[in-house]
Amino acid sequence: MKNGRTDKEPPASGLLTASRLVTASPSNENFSGNNEEINKRVEREGGKTGEVQISLIWNNRNDLDLHVLCPSGERISFDHRRSADGGELDVDMNVRGESTRPVENIFWPPKGMQNGIYRVFVHHYSRHGSPDPTRFTVRIIEDGKSRQFSGTLSTGEPAMQIDKLSR
Repeated sequence: MKNGRTDKEPPASGLLTASRLVTASPSNENFSGNNEEINKRVEREGGKTGEVQISLIWNNRNDLDLHVLCPSGERISFDHRRSADGGELDVDMNVRGESTRPVENIFWPPKGMQNGIYRVFVHHYSRHGSPDPTRFTVRIIEDGKSRQFSGTLSTGEPAMQIDKLSR
């Protein structure tokens, strides 16, 4: 049991798909959207960056979870924070609904990722008094290029696949 949670990860079947919010330029300078806000939250919580960084933000006390399904079948998430290839969930927030400006963050060190497909998901784990659906933004920085996705989820819905990364 980690973070006071006892149940298993949601199944990967029956996934929804998020809509693309913004496609960013290779530079983070003058990037439109939520880039600055994501940077502030990741820094505030001590999150790290690397060859690939995936961050999730939302604006209420509900508990959303960021997951990555690795090519090996390993799933990086709140109950398995580090993968064999070095991917790490280093920020996991709102287990108990403690913030209205939460962030979650997964990163890989340089040359850590193995070849294959990495699938990025968001799951609405639990409601902490804030209304549903919960709107969220995911930013993926890969090889110096940034892209963002937005979507909404409610408690009880299946995990939403956000994107796939190919190495």
